[in-house]
Amino acid sequence: QIIWLGDLNYRIDVTDEDTWALVDQGAWECLLQEDQLKLEQRAGHVFEGWNENPICFPPTYKFIINSYEYFGRDTPLGAKRRTPA
Repeated sequence: QIIWLGDLNYRIDVTDEDTWALVDQGAWECLLQEDQLKLEQRAGHVFEGWNENPICFPPTYKFIINSYEYFGRDTPLGAKRRTPA
């Protein structure tokens, strides 16, 4: 059994604007196609043989505590704004 912990800093390789549009549409499969971790896995560079259950939920990076709102979505660029990952 192997347990991985840590912030691997993989992101979705799409513009911030397009990422938010896909999140709003619930287009999880489109987001996963551009997920940097998934791209590296498909190329055989990382986590060889590792599988996970299907992802059918929104990206979960930086929610406002006790809410379903993303932190920084409407924050000006450069002010702790984060694109979901």
